[in-house]
Amino acid sequence: MNIRLSRKHTGRFVGRERGVVLLFALIALLIMMIGAVALVKSFNTSLLNTGSLAFKKDLVHRNEAAIARVITLARQPTNLTDPNIAAAPYLSMNYSPQILTYNEQGIPNLLLVNDATFNASGFTHSNNDIVLTDDQIRLRFVIDRQCASPGLVSLLGAADCVPGGGAGPDGGSSDMPIRAETEGGGLPGAFAFVPVYRLSIRATGPKGTLAFYQTTFTLR
Repeated sequence: MNIRLSRKHTGRFVGRERGVVLLFALIALLIMMIGAVALVKSFNTSLLNTGSLAFKKDLVHRNEAAIARVITLARQPTNLTDPNIAAAPYLSMNYSPQILTYNEQGIPNLLLVNDATFNASGFTHSNNDIVLTDDQIRLRFVIDRQCASPGLVSLLGAADCVPGGGAGPDGGSSDMPIRAETEGGGLPGAFAFVPVYRLSIRATGPKGTLAFYQTTFTLR
């Protein structure tokens, strides 16, 4: 009786299986590599956004300090509280006695131009910028009186200027500044007409961070 032994080619099949496993391993590594690259990019973007938000927040604090500083200067007797000074452009305060042209966001166009154009306006100059050298921050501001034209506010009155609230005597309502009893009416017991002023600030920070701020105030 002859017994034949069959040969199994196990090495050939094992080689094929090893090749398939290697292929899947390479695909898995490729997917992991793509995921790692995406994660690094996301991490860098998060850091960039966090840094920008930190710069923005710092600019807000700097802006609040600048607003208080500029308004304090404006209220000094030798500045805008003098009716004759407030009636015309005033270079030392980057001041316009009438409303400045502005864009759709309400930002005066003068804050969107370069230094040469800013200095050529005749009533604003970059030398008035508030510069914080150590923090790499520059604050540029303009003040425009909310009036349609230059001139003494006592002559312009509510017809040409936006009245500020609280201009009347104690207990009066906010509409009193535009009534006949105002200073422009020339009647006994008249009180001074108080216009609104707008302060606009452009803050430039590190890495080109740019922010704009606005507030309104009166000189009383």
